[in-house]
Amino acid sequence: MGAVAGAADCHRRRAEAREAGRLELELRLAGIEAERAAVRDMFRSGEINDHTSQALFAEITLTEALLRGRKARK
Repeated sequence: MGAVAGAADCHRRRAEAREAGRLELELRLAGIEAERAAVRDMFRSGEINDHTSQALFAEITLTEALLRGRKARK
């Protein structure tokens, strides 16, 4: 494999890794939205109280902030 082919392969692998990372982040953020909706539904149905829902929302928000911060650094 020549230097040009090797560089092209390296570039392709990096592009694939970036795309995989982007897709992973999108899936994780979609999961966070689903968690929020589930907590909201549990609170509305009385399965959990206000204290528990606030604690869960805080944890979800922190996780989201960490993921979005990771995205910003890339």
